[in-house]
Amino acid sequence: SHLAGGGATTPGGSNTQVQFNNGGAFAGSANMTFNGTTLSVGGLAVNGTSTFSDHITVAENKELRFDSADTFIKADTDNPEDLMIHADDDIFLNADDDVFVQSDGTTYVAFDGANKRVGIGTITPSEKFNVESASNTLALFKSTDNRGLIQVADDDTTASIVAEDSTLSLGLTSQIATTNINIDTDGKLGIGITDPVRYLDVN
Repeated sequence: SHLAGGGATTPGGSNTQVQFNNGGAFAGSANMTFNGTTLSVGGLAVNGTSTFSDHITVAENKELRFDSADTFIKADTDNPEDLMIHADDDIFLNADDDVFVQSDGTTYVAFDGANKRVGIGTITPSEKFNVESASNTLALFKSTDNRGLIQVADDDTTASIVAEDSTLSLGLTSQIATTNINIDTDGKLGIGITDPVRYLDVN
């Protein structure tokens, strides 16, 4: 190794460590090595715009951080690895066209950006929310307490489908009520009554 002016000096550090000027003397660091094929750098800081012409490989369980330790992308140590995306606040997916969620090349969820639709099991949803599957059961909505309900509304009316106390209740009330149609587990249907005793019980 040579310093400016033609003199020779002993390299600093250990084998494969890249040399740098440390107060006029050569020095090396285990954080920056080159083995003839791979340049390894620990604690890389990049300012401005940089272009990489090949792959960037990040070791497992190491974070690619953005501004803070709370906003990062990383792969864990599982085999095969899981990818985790974490943000200190919100995460935005912003595409000029569509967004697809895939597994092994198969699309399971499609966000149709042009028409503002979501498709599950289809990449061309025809409605705001479109589910397609060969399964007979397309969706399950389950409450962990004693009442579960789904509501459908227009600009002035809200209708409810209610499951409560072994009864299916359909109507404009969000619980079992005499104003709804009520069907029990025996198939008895009550109109104006919440606990029918006949297969058609009208009060």
